[in-house]
Amino acid sequence: MIKNIIFDIGNVLLSFKPLEHFAKYEDGEVVCEKIFSDPLWKEYDRGTVTLAEIEAQVASDIPAYKELVHTILEEWMDVLQPLETLAYIDSLQALGYKVYLLSNLSFDAANYIETNLDLFQKVDGYVLSCNEKVIKPEAAIYEALFAKFQIKPEESIFLDDLPANITGAKALGMDGIIVSHPKQAINDLEQKLNKELYAK
Repeated sequence: MIKNIIFDIGNVLLSFKPLEHFAKYEDGEVVCEKIFSDPLWKEYDRGTVTLAEIEAQVASDIPAYKELVHTILEEWMDVLQPLETLAYIDSLQALGYKVYLLSNLSFDAANYIETNLDLFQKVDGYVLSCNEKVIKPEAAIYEALFAKFQIKPEESIFLDDLPANITGAKALGMDGIIVSHPKQAINDLEQKLNKELYAK
């Protein structure tokens, strides 16, 4: 029986589409592609690299865009905007499910969410990569969630936008939903739970 619903954050509960957001700047998409695909970004989520270190590296790689790199990195957390899936957390909890977060997230993003949104307060618990120094789909981050909240993987469904992260979850016994759109995610979750969910 499913008892736990576990959400990723980026592009599941909060939008994370920097290429679209920064297209307002000339060559913004080019610079975003470099910043957010750089291996250092994963280490930023892991909590082992700072934003200043990313800026120094990327500005060194593309010096012609040094100012734009600085601007985008100053503003990047503006992309974290609520998605409609957020509105279903209360409904899931009202039905008796525990709701947790499992996310690759930097210290900066966690602080931003803590200050500007009530996401962490809404859920029953969370595990963030920056605190654990491991990132999805590494098994250790899922296991940290299981251990911290005494979660049985076979009683859990994980929603994430990246197939590799769902594969990692399934390898440890969780069911999973690959999220491509909020409505699709909720529809798939309703089917798995065989229950209708309501936005609040």
